[in-house]
Amino acid sequence: MSRSLVRVVLGAGICIAFACVASAVEQETASRPLPSAGQSRILAALDQPTEFDFQERSLGDVVDYFKQKHEIQIVLANKGEVDAAVNSSINLTFKNIRLRSALRLVLRQVDLSYVVGDGYLLITSTTEAENKLGVKVYPVHDLVTYDSEFRPAPPPRDEVDRFPTNNPFAMKPQSTPETGDFPSLIDMITSIVGPLTWDEVGGPGSITDNAHSQAIAVSQTDDIHEEIVVLLAALRRVRDQQIAAAKATTRSETPEKKPLKVRAYRLLRGPKPMQKSGWRPPVGVAGDVRQPQAAQARAEKQAGSEPSGAAGAAKESAPAKDTASAAGADDKGAPADAADSKLESWAETIAELVPEMIERESWQPSGEGMIRAIGAGVVVRNTEEVHCRVAKLMAELLPDCVPMDYTGPWGPWRAALQPGNGAVRLAPATTDNWPQRAEPRPSGAEAHIEEALLQKGDLEFTEVPLIDVLRRIADERQVQFYIDQRGFAKVDRGTDIPVTCSLKGLSYKTALTLLLDELDLVYSIRDDVLFITGKTEAADMLSTKVYPVFDLVIGPPAAPAGPDFASLIDNMTTNIAPTSWDEVGGPGAIKEFRNSGALVILQTAAIHEEIAEYLKALRETRTAQGAGR
Repeated sequence: MSRSLVRVVLGAGICIAFACVASAVEQETASRPLPSAGQSRILAALDQPTEFDFQERSLGDVVDYFKQKHEIQIVLANKGEVDAAVNSSINLTFKNIRLRSALRLVLRQVDLSYVVGDGYLLITSTTEAENKLGVKVYPVHDLVTYDSEFRPAPPPRDEVDRFPTNNPFAMKPQSTPETGDFPSLIDMITSIVGPLTWDEVGGPGSITDNAHSQAIAVSQTDDIHEEIVVLLAALRRVRDQQIAAAKATTRSETPEKKPLKVRAYRLLRGPKPMQKSGWRPPVGVAGDVRQPQAAQARAEKQAGSEPSGAAGAAKESAPAKDTASAAGADDKGAPADAADSKLESWAETIAELVPEMIERESWQPSGEGMIRAIGAGVVVRNTEEVHCRVAKLMAELLPDCVPMDYTGPWGPWRAALQPGNGAVRLAPATTDNWPQRAEPRPSGAEAHIEEALLQKGDLEFTEVPLIDVLRRIADERQVQFYIDQRGFAKVDRGTDIPVTCSLKGLSYKTALTLLLDELDLVYSIRDDVLFITGKTEAADMLSTKVYPVFDLVIGPPAAPAGPDFASLIDNMTTNIAPTSWDEVGGPGAIKEFRNSGALVILQTAAIHEEIAEYLKALRETRTAQGAGR
């Protein structure tokens, strides 16, 4: 094969490989399984804005109103609890909130729930909704991989034995580079999302991994599936934001001159074809270990009727021909083995193409990097980061001729953010471009309520019923509120309880917190409204947030160990609501998720606020002391 043809084949392989990778990434990073056409119509309707004024209206009338207004099919289950609630009176008035939120608030008053079906919405009891399970498959390859920005790849199996004490990221026994770290993802999901609903603790839900499809299959209720969708999307968003922030900081800082290293990569003919990628070099170019005698025997077998004399003459002429070829090869200085000659062609082609594909500005003449083909090998002088990319590319494109000389406990897949690598420096802790929020900034009704409560005002009341106080605040700040009768009943409070207070110059957020605290009540922003309930009920109303914390768990660049999530978790559970965590019997839970450089926390709204303030204080303290610069 000529060098030009080799180059064409290799170039085609590169295009195919990158096309496959791009397609796979689009599928693997999908945030949720795709719904059916009927489910899509219902889900779209649930996100539509709605408004209503229900005064002494029955549940049946409310359902008919929503059916006509949003043109969707809503079915009432023929169950005892539903039948009993059909004639219940609904007294609610809201404007410009999502249909999803409106249904939740209405059905909460009669202890019912809804389930999304294929083209319809089913109103049923909470118990029935919890028993209606659906199976969905979630693509999670990017979340279970060991080759992530926040953890180095696990060493090859032989390297685990060779470097048992120098491997701070040793794999769990049940995890392998081939299958991915499914146990960590599954443990995090079952600990955070509906922790009492999984089969391991006697619940109806189940979750399993499928290594061949790089996915997890989940059997759960609609509510749990919705939480899983939101959680996986948050993990990906927090991961991408932290990587982008780190790279942006690297570009904005004065670039550091990285040391150049020289390494040799030898192409060897493997003992057998290795199915490591979707494209392999053609047989005979690399990895062809068939012996000449076997090839001749097959040729003779195929000839069949060929006279033995001709075959004997061919056999007799073979040594002379081999001798002549060897002599000619010696004269030209080339190896006698034709396969080795073809490997040399591959090496030369790689030396020509690599500078065109990887960090073009780093190679001569504009840069200091050099690459040369020497025999059946390639010698490279460049930075550690470029070496990693060259080795990975060669291993993908030539799976039968793996670069044997690039060895070490981490292999060629060293992560860009690995401590001590220096490929990407983390941003200072409190810079604006480093993500510090657990979720996207609020929008719509939620954003309006948050902004309204941050404004300052005066609250002065003397023996005024609580409901009138809340109405005045709602009118002044143009927000909508919801009285949770279930939560009020648990703390034995009524909406007509008299309130006396004098709070001046405080934000409405602080003043409302102080006012409600005296009555064993709390507020939160949920379902597009200011949700007022009792402390007892609020303790059971937990939400999940993903906190980007890689800048708080990573050590100095030269630190030998990896991210120290354990210390941060111990500090938080010790200092913030210590009796509320599952380790001591509380409802809250906290889990690290290394592949996103994040903490995933299940807690109440009030404790989430404490956590956010705590992390903010840690970052400010680091910055004040000059850490991370």
